[in-house]
Parts: sequence; C-alpha cells; structure tokens
Amino acid sequence: MIAFLNNEPGADIVEDVLTEPGSACFAHAHNLCEVYYLYYRRAGGSIADSAIQDLLDLGIIPREDLDMAFWKGCDSWVR
Repeated sequence: MIAFLNNEPGADIVEDVLTEPGSACFAHAHNLCEVYYLYYRRAGGSIADSAIQDLLDLGIIPREDLDMAFWKGCDSWVR
C-alpha cells in the first residue's frame, strides 16, 4: 500500500489488484496503522488521514480486528 501511495516500484501491481473487477482487498489494521504512522511522521495527521482515505476510496476494506479509532491513536506514540 505504501508503494502504491508513493508511486514506487510495485505500485502498478497493487493498482492492478485493487482495480480488478469483482475482487475484494482487505487490509489488516496493523498494515493500515503502518501507513498512517508513516504519513503522520512525515507530514502530520491530515496527510495521514488523507492517505488512509485514498486507500479506502480505492476499495480497500479494513478488517475489523482492531478498532480504527484505536490504531489511529498511534499519533500519541510519535510525540
């Protein structure tokens, strides 16, 4: 997901998977937290929120193993 958001090598493969008709892509909260934390550290909460929203808009379905409010609270870990 990070490679896709950063347009790094492999981004095209991720895009192909995400846009394949009839497919569903689930992401574990740990993976979404990794994306959020990386973008939060780089540019702050609004950019981190935007990165997550971009993934959700592409159709990534968050697994419900951990509550989103919990893992988005990781911004307190950075301080």
